[in-house]
Amino acid sequence: MTPELRGRTAIVTGAGSATGIGFAIARRLLVQGADVAVTATGERIHARAKELDTPGSRVAAYQADLTNESEVQELVEAVRKRFGGIDILVNNA
Repeated sequence: MTPELRGRTAIVTGAGSATGIGFAIARRLLVQGADVAVTATGERIHARAKELDTPGSRVAAYQADLTNESEVQELVEAVRKRFGGIDILVNNA
């Protein structure tokens, strides 16, 4: 598969379940070459990020309650700071 999304950054919300749609989407975005920030309300998001992180990939995990506007703003700023911008949003939460 050609890495068509190289140089792009994606946020995938609701990626905390290892068997869920958000996690599967995050994995596919990584295969396509994107840098991926995954988020969920629980701490298990950090385990999901470790599962996704392979040599050459750029993955970051953020625990956030997306019903809280200030947490959303903090998430967006953290992702921008880490990756330089945001190109794709998968609002799976």
